[in-house]
Amino acid sequence: KPDIHPEDWPYFFTALEKNNSLRKLKLRGMFGGSTMKLLCGILKQNETLTDLSMFLYAQDEEACKDIASLLALNRTLTSLRIERFGVDNPVLLSLGMPQCTITRLCLRRAGIGSDRMFLIYDLLLRNTLLSLDIGENYLGAMDQRDVPMKKHTQNAQLICEALRRRFTPMEHLAVDGCFEENGVLVLARALQENIKLQSLDISDNVVDYRTPLALGAAMLINKHLQRLAMRNAPMHAVDVIVFINGLLLNTTLHELDVRGNPGFLVSGSNSHLMTRLAAGLRKLQISVDNKQIMRQLSDPKVSPPSNPAVVSTKRLRIE
Repeated sequence: KPDIHPEDWPYFFTALEKNNSLRKLKLRGMFGGSTMKLLCGILKQNETLTDLSMFLYAQDEEACKDIASLLALNRTLTSLRIERFGVDNPVLLSLGMPQCTITRLCLRRAGIGSDRMFLIYDLLLRNTLLSLDIGENYLGAMDQRDVPMKKHTQNAQLICEALRRRFTPMEHLAVDGCFEENGVLVLARALQENIKLQSLDISDNVVDYRTPLALGAAMLINKHLQRLAMRNAPMHAVDVIVFINGLLLNTTLHELDVRGNPGFLVSGSNSHLMTRLAAGLRKLQISVDNKQIMRQLSDPKVSPPSNPAVVSTKRLRIE
């Protein structure tokens, strides 16, 4: 808890050394170098911990090396979440990750820049890694105004190439708040190649008219994607209709999150499409008054859609 005094952390961590049943640990705060070394030394010997979350601030390179050493030696940890770790996290990625047993990794707001994307590429190639969240890391160059678009494209291509080369499906990839238009477009087009990805979060990225067109085409082909999140990614209503038409013929997607996207407002022009879309999903998240959709879905006078991809609406959640 944040209200623990910094000087008391060592006593708390020492108590963990005698715990033989700890499976999940969540920490938030700022630790000194000696405190981090103590924590990592204790956790290296732990044989029960499987889930570790750390919300840390401005850690130095030595702290990264301590965590990297923990990841290399601990054989029970399968889920790691580190946020706001600072610019020295590449040391952690390069030293600890190749030997670790992590299957679910979250590095949000961790200072990963475009120059470190080769490390992310190597991580994605590891078939043991099932979920990767690198949201809110700017993956374009910040130093020159004429470079970002090229960098966004190259970094998105690296991600897609790694996904193509994997032998096992990736359960979840979150790159929200990472790309400009070209980067998102590359990811959307990669879905047309039926890459083995089950869940994708591309929220809070900049999109243009090409993205919904590419996504609509991808939904006609892709047989792996089950969950798609596109929060706060405004699209024109006309482009949204093209996207929905692709979704209506998809048989695998069952969760869609488009909150903060005004193009998905339920209006006279697209109410019929939205109704059909909702009928084919188990969970639909939109940030508008959903009474109209619910009323249409529950109205016995409304005939069921003829689309063969539509499934039962008994488990549908509209939020």
